[in-house]
Amino acid sequence: MNKLYHNVLNIERLKSILESDTIYKDKHIIEPCVYFTRNFTYLSNRGIRMVFDKDKLRYNYKIKPFCIIGWSELNNCKFRSKFDEMEERVLNDVSVSRCCIRIDIDKNKYPNLDFNHPLLNITNNFKKRTF
Repeated sequence: MNKLYHNVLNIERLKSILESDTIYKDKHIIEPCVYFTRNFTYLSNRGIRMVFDKDKLRYNYKIKPFCIIGWSELNNCKFRSKFDEMEERVLNDVSVSRCCIRIDIDKNKYPNLDFNHPLLNITNNFKKRTF
């Protein structure tokens, strides 16, 4: 199964997403969208990772690949940032219940969660992939 990841800033933001069942697109950028990454470890320091089925996302939404490519004045050529997280973008708000497989939460970062949800996977080994 192809997976995409959406890292959440904090527990309050996660609760808001789960209550609305929606990740709303970021409207503060040139092309409003919801960001996903193919990189499992990108922003893992946040301790909250929503895991999505890429095929279900693709079936329900248009996914647009994105990577940071720029122009190097020094070498007069195109470059690809070595810190590019291999991003995918969805140009619509995204339904959690429609496409989310699970939500990984780092127990070491959030030891005292005050809520429960069927998708929550509270783990002691947040950086290890679960298949």
